[in-house]
Amino acid sequence: MWNTYFSDDTKQLLESLYARYDEESKDTQLFPSKNNLLKALQATPPENVRVVILGQDPYIHPGQAMGLAFSVKNSIAPPPSLQNIILRLEDYLQEPVNHHDLTPWTKQGVLLLNTVLCVKQGHSNSCATWGWQDFTKEILKITLELPQTIVYLLWGFPARDAFNKARIECNVTPRKFQLLATHPSPLSANNIRSRVPAFNQSQPFGSVNALFKQLGEPEIDWRI
Repeated sequence: MWNTYFSDDTKQLLESLYARYDEESKDTQLFPSKNNLLKALQATPPENVRVVILGQDPYIHPGQAMGLAFSVKNSIAPPPSLQNIILRLEDYLQEPVNHHDLTPWTKQGVLLLNTVLCVKQGHSNSCATWGWQDFTKEILKITLELPQTIVYLLWGFPARDAFNKARIECNVTPRKFQLLATHPSPLSANNIRSRVPAFNQSQPFGSVNALFKQLGEPEIDWRI
């Protein structure tokens, strides 16, 4: 379990974030629900982590945020970023993808982690000053010190920045790999940044499995 890796400071930070959530939710609708704030950690324990996909903050409309980065329930229409992810998944699988809930990936060892774990309804980045990034930085540091091979899919500058801040504060173990791309948002999915491929040309799912195959490790079953 993740909490066995937490320092006392990290546990206190999480308690303060929960208290802030309780206080703010008295007057404001927050997403996701409190019991889903740590769903990504509950779904993928540290010993199972093989891939980390970093998001920013949860979706801002009712019914969307479920505690897993980029994921929505199958009954909810996929937001634009998820639409682009599904398109790239269809390219890789060479078949239609009719589901939007990414929970099956968590069972394959994919940690779907947002760097900020809650949001106010209708307002992106509205909880970005709470201190969630300090908490999720500790999660990233834990993964970087785990013994197994882990591939980090870093989509967009905020994901790369969060990863780099964690990396310089821990003792990174061998076989930790980064695959970079722009964010899957329609605003950036086709943009090419300096040394960073456009998301729509990055072939993320095939690239992860090619790396695992090269290392002689089981590939991820990306079907959802």
